[in-house]
Amino acid sequence: MPKKRYGYGEMGVDTTLRFHAGFTELNGTDFDDHTHAYSELVIALSGESEHLVNGSLERITGGDVFVFNGNSSHAFRKTRNLRLCNIAYDPGKYLTGLRDLRKLPGYHALFMIAPNVRGGHFRSHLHLSPRDLAIALDMAHRLESEYLERNPGFQAMIQSVFLQLVTFLSRQYGEVGREKKNPDAVRRLAASVAYMENHFGEDITLEQLARLAHLSKNQFLRVFRRTYSDTPIDYLNALRTAKACEMMRDQPDTKLVQIALECGFGDGNYFSRVFRKKMGCSPREYRDRLSLR
Repeated sequence: MPKKRYGYGEMGVDTTLRFHAGFTELNGTDFDDHTHAYSELVIALSGESEHLVNGSLERITGGDVFVFNGNSSHAFRKTRNLRLCNIAYDPGKYLTGLRDLRKLPGYHALFMIAPNVRGGHFRSHLHLSPRDLAIALDMAHRLESEYLERNPGFQAMIQSVFLQLVTFLSRQYGEVGREKKNPDAVRRLAASVAYMENHFGEDITLEQLARLAHLSKNQFLRVFRRTYSDTPIDYLNALRTAKACEMMRDQPDTKLVQIALECGFGDGNYFSRVFRKKMGCSPREYRDRLSLR
């Protein structure tokens, strides 16, 4: 039997906001295997259940946190007083262009890597302490209130509170990772990606990134492409190009060769080739366009 796929407009997800926040209770009932057109953040508040994720069975209890992307399937079975907070969102609308957030290993682990590779060797999830669960629950209630009441400025409040919740959960995932003597594969891969975000101006090799992730080079390439739809080097060059554009806007008198070196490009020629590929023009042409604005 084919899995049910829920699109925007179903399960209460607003088609304009591309967002929904609410609570669900399941006790002795199953929720059949399904996927979504949207991403979903699920926080288990209390109770317990069997949780089938991409065909792999897990046990969840109050405090567990999961994120599902559009390709992940999941189902709840043998539920016992299971109370969930469900937040559906469009990641392209709510989690795009957040450079500071992407510097956090926990963000990559929870919102990028685990939803794409969960299961088997990459089994991982976040479990909140009672104190941290209470903090997350407060933010979830605020999101539900803004979503339902729709007072003036509610869209800005939804974006603001949701970002606070995402940042808080990302921090908690990272804190738990630092406490582990032997971090799991998801956390190791997340640490490698966050290293790129924080050190893109330095000389970074594919071999170095694979070592940080405790994976072979081929394994690292395969999992990275599956998660980010890009190669690690192209991802790194996109970070460097974005920083170069920022420097050209903010430091119009800085020489292009200096910008290239500070952004991690080995030489001016390589900088020009990568920049043209990413931006459709040379660095000098880009700077000339900025001067005409």
